[in-house]
Amino acid sequence: MAVLMVFVLIRFDSYSQTIPTYPIPSYNVHVNGYANFRDNYVIKSNPSKAKQELDVQARTTSGSQNCQATVWVYSLDQTTVLGPYTITCGQTLTIPIDEREWGVLVESDEDVIIDVWKTTSSQKKSQTGALLQDQKCELFEKELFNYIAEI
Repeated sequence: MAVLMVFVLIRFDSYSQTIPTYPIPSYNVHVNGYANFRDNYVIKSNPSKAKQELDVQARTTSGSQNCQATVWVYSLDQTTVLGPYTITCGQTLTIPIDEREWGVLVESDEDVIIDVWKTTSSQKKSQTGALLQDQKCELFEKELFNYIAEI
């Protein structure tokens, strides 16, 4: 199954004009069918060795909790495929990842809104519960995108 999925992901690059691709992080992406999310293509001179997590969240505009999406997480070097995972609206999938660049493939047969972002251990809430500056920026972006979507 993993070999088949890797083949699909390899072929996926060839047909990227039919499946939209978004950067990680991305917020408020409407998905009905397939969507692909990929790490930025920036070459990192010093890859972070900090523990990282990839987060995928699904929701609907109607507020219903009766929707779902299937998620695959894969390394861009095409050596690792994780999933499939099924998430329901309102749920966040959190996957521990290493320093490699990663992608996320999402499939849904219904309209869902998907957010995909990465966090590191240094971006987690401190023991006092205060948000670090990076998290404040991500939160601001999410709120801004939500506001714009409502207009």
